[in-house]
Amino acid sequence: NAEYMGGLTPFAMTTPQDFFYSMPFVTRYYIAGALTTTLMLATGMTAGSTWILDYHLLFNKFQIWRLLTNQLILGSGFPFLIRLLHLYKYGGELERGSFRENSVEYSFALAFCMLIETVVGYFMGMRVLSFATIHMMMYLWARNHPNDQVSIMGLLTLKAPYLPWAFVVLTVIMGGDPIMDLLGIFAGHCYWFLTDVLPKTHGTTPLRAPAIWYTLWGERPPSATPGAAQRPTNMFGGHDWGRGRTLRQD
Repeated sequence: NAEYMGGLTPFAMTTPQDFFYSMPFVTRYYIAGALTTTLMLATGMTAGSTWILDYHLLFNKFQIWRLLTNQLILGSGFPFLIRLLHLYKYGGELERGSFRENSVEYSFALAFCMLIETVVGYFMGMRVLSFATIHMMMYLWARNHPNDQVSIMGLLTLKAPYLPWAFVVLTVIMGGDPIMDLLGIFAGHCYWFLTDVLPKTHGTTPLRAPAIWYTLWGERPPSATPGAAQRPTNMFGGHDWGRGRTLRQD
């Protein structure tokens, strides 16, 4: 059973540095970036308008950094803490578990989902998409743990696949707008469909990190590794990066 919040890995490291480097690579620096951004915004070192998605400045002034920086804004107060914990738990477990710390493939998965969010955000006037990305991580994690029982703060126990939808309902009950949660679910479902459903139903994997993505990371693509055996396929990208769990088929 996985306890929401209570199921997080205890910070039982010798030093903060040990804890930091115990996290998988992408998750580690995503969290570091989010913490740095929050500190800079809270202390007035920088203005939020410099970080958010401004599509006019993106297309006309080529301020392409906004595609990334808006993903580092996690809010403030208690919501910020919750999102940070979600990033640590669901993002970290995805990278360490489903992708077996293959940070190249995991970063490509994030980039693909963020691209979907950005396109939708353009038509809906969204300026900060990190909330959707965190929920996308939760959705993919839930798809990878179809039989796990999760507890939401000890008040509600349900199967993992229902967790993202439970948070949509909670958002509505608390008077919030669930559009970001739904966008995250949509982006995550697109990735899951292309990397799990299609390979199983049609024997093809239309989405995986291209060779140039590996090159940008300074890594050699799997097919270019001399003497490398063909890896077995599973739920993500057609390769066995997971822990042997099979996603639930709906």
